[in-house]
Amino acid sequence: MTIYNPELASQKVYKVLIIEDSVADYELYHLFFKKDEVYTYKIEYAETGVEGLASFLTHSPDLILMDFSLPDMDGLELMAAIQKLKKSPPAPIIMMTGQGNEAIALQAMKNNVYDYLVKGNLDFQSFIKVIYEAITLINSQTITVHDQEVKILLIDDSEVDLEVYRKFIQKDQDYIFNIDTATTGEEALAILEDNYFDIIITDYQLLGINGIDMINQYKKFSTSKDSCAILITAYSNEQLVVDALKAGFSDYLIKQDITPNKIRNVIKSNLQKYRLENQLNYLQFQRNIILKSSIKIRSSLELNNIIQTSVIELKKYLHCDRTIVYQLDDLGTGTVIGEVVNSPFLSLIDFTWKDTFFQNIENRNQYIYNNHKQVISDIEKAEIDPCYYELLKGLQIKSVAAFPIIINTLSSPLWGLVIIHYCHRIHVWQQREINFLDEMILQISIAIQQGLLVKELRQERDKANAATQAKSTFLANMSHEIRTPMNGILGMAEMLSLSDLSQEQQDSINIILSSGKNLLNIINDILDLSKLEAGKLSLEIREFILKDIIQEIIDLLCAKLLEKRLKICLEMADLPVRYLGDSDHLRQILLNLIGNAIKFTQQGDITVIIKKYDSSSHLQQNEIEIYFAVKDTGIGISLQGQEQLFQPFSQVEKTTTRNFGGTGLGLSICKNLVELMGGEIGANSIIDQGSTFWFTTKLKVLNPLPEKSSSDQKTPYNHRQENSINRINILVAEDNIINQKVIKNQLKKIGYNCHIVENGEAVIEQLQEKAYDLILMDCQMPILDGYDATRRIRQNHHTKDILIIGLSAFAMKDDQQKCIDVGMNDYLSKPCSISELAATLQKWVGSDTIDTSKT
Repeated sequence: MTIYNPELASQKVYKVLIIEDSVADYELYHLFFKKDEVYTYKIEYAETGVEGLASFLTHSPDLILMDFSLPDMDGLELMAAIQKLKKSPPAPIIMMTGQGNEAIALQAMKNNVYDYLVKGNLDFQSFIKVIYEAITLINSQTITVHDQEVKILLIDDSEVDLEVYRKFIQKDQDYIFNIDTATTGEEALAILEDNYFDIIITDYQLLGINGIDMINQYKKFSTSKDSCAILITAYSNEQLVVDALKAGFSDYLIKQDITPNKIRNVIKSNLQKYRLENQLNYLQFQRNIILKSSIKIRSSLELNNIIQTSVIELKKYLHCDRTIVYQLDDLGTGTVIGEVVNSPFLSLIDFTWKDTFFQNIENRNQYIYNNHKQVISDIEKAEIDPCYYELLKGLQIKSVAAFPIIINTLSSPLWGLVIIHYCHRIHVWQQREINFLDEMILQISIAIQQGLLVKELRQERDKANAATQAKSTFLANMSHEIRTPMNGILGMAEMLSLSDLSQEQQDSINIILSSGKNLLNIINDILDLSKLEAGKLSLEIREFILKDIIQEIIDLLCAKLLEKRLKICLEMADLPVRYLGDSDHLRQILLNLIGNAIKFTQQGDITVIIKKYDSSSHLQQNEIEIYFAVKDTGIGISLQGQEQLFQPFSQVEKTTTRNFGGTGLGLSICKNLVELMGGEIGANSIIDQGSTFWFTTKLKVLNPLPEKSSSDQKTPYNHRQENSINRINILVAEDNIINQKVIKNQLKKIGYNCHIVENGEAVIEQLQEKAYDLILMDCQMPILDGYDATRRIRQNHHTKDILIIGLSAFAMKDDQQKCIDVGMNDYLSKPCSISELAATLQKWVGSDTIDTSKT
């Protein structure tokens, strides 16, 4: 099993053999190895000595962890067997022993066991320290060419001593020491300012600044964390050594005791330790940079922001001249969509390159499957296709790296490349930079994938919104087109119903009116559903008396109750009188539920229950939650049918529509309205026994106010003789000939004369000839519509104060608001009854109206 650290994927993987019969102990060692963030390990496991020997021969481990007490042999016997195999170089063996067996461990040390660990005292830090020391030994046995080269700066004011130290150091067989010298601290600082050294060896006594002060100044340089400092002193002074270690020196040498072996051993031991410490420090530094950069890159879900932040963060770390994100299309053509570039180098943003390499799908797949990347330190020395070379040369690029951005959720996963350019100098790529880029590209790929997903979701949302808007517009237009002829039908039918008719004729007119109003209710249901789905329905909060609403509903449904000989009972608890809430929608919900109860009940009674609702939901100050229930003794609903309740366009049974009618929208609208008002809705029912529909809502309670006196009540309609005409001048703008006749007859019945024109332009012309008290303005007209006509009237000093009432077949709330916004005083939707028209005129001109009780 391989413990894989992606940050160190390109480094050496150390093969570890664990020989341990205790599974629990093995799991602990495995956990420690997995926790290590510096090295990468491949672990083989054996439970007995024989299995351990076989694994040793098969896998040639770099390091062995061996329990002393094994089932078939002890650790000393197993170690002797391994050593007889004469593997070269020998793998370090670490003996694992229990508490109290330290003597055995020391015996093992005498037999060339590298080190031992006591199980009872084992923790991660002590365990990994021994592992690191063993790895240092392994590395010293297999030094790479890169590790062999060590740069050393020698500093001493004695030329003779400098030459002696140089000769001592250069005799080493394991390393190639490249040595520079300086005779003063100032000269050393000047050299260090422009050059990097692995080791700095300095005498304490120098001309001018001493060795410790010189290193203190050097530690301010950015490269200081990569260098190891060793102090040479002419005498043993403990305080001086303490000061040197505090200043950052890793070791010291007494000048009189220096020998070739001693100075080389001190250099090599400190070099390994310092390289390890630097690697740990650098990994932590790099991890912090990756974490901070990743947070910035992934802080936005906007694709453009992700890409631009990515190139900024990469350039900040790499100190390069140009960083770009290069996006590929499905055919392999690429475009630069993100860039940060230093002056005076050319910007490549929006640069498009028809790359024949990426146009080949097999080449793109190579990048995907192998996570292929290109890293070139010097384009002059690299084997590059001539066309690429000319492109890089033309852009003054000296060093380049290209890493793929792979998004596996796409049909073409190779989304693009991150490309790094060095233009003003050659850049020798370090492995740690490649590791950094690997991790950063992974984070960038994740962020881009999230950005693409958000972009796709927004596009889908926009499509859905567009579809919803199109549906709303369609329904509004259809409503307008249906309401226009409905205005003629209901208007003229209403006029006929107020004339002298025979009983048979009156019955026929009543059927026309009832059917027309039912059709109008269906249209209103569809519009309500459309507004709810579009999220455009809002609550209108006003003061109301709950008992008044209940009484209005019962009065409205009284005729149906009498027709079916049903009783209605009201069970209302002792509740506050006045409330603040959306009384219109509350009335709509109750009217629908009580109306349904009457519709589906053939005999018996209807009970309306209203009481305070005790729930765990949080209530604000002066707020109350009220429970409403409508109980009937009707046909009931099956369990399967109850599952379909409150769903739009659904009927409980197939025969329901045929027997009782309805659109199947009422309960769905009720559910949406209840939830909009912060409540819940539900139903309980038993077939042939009846149903109970209930809902809750939260309302603000107002302090009880005195009831209105009789003088405050609305003045009842007074009957007017038809030849008594009110002399208020009314101008009507209406382009539909039938609707012209309807409004003219309605106004005449109420007691008004009017002048009618066909469009808004004619309204403007008519106002120039005659003064009018009020305009009934259709909204949709040819030449100049009602909205623009109103704006022009309000802009004219002579006509700006005239009363204007909108009259339109558009019935959406937005349409009403649009009328108010352009300057109209009020709004009536078609079809409009005589009583509605009379009430609106009375509101604005204060006239008496006829008794419309016949309607």
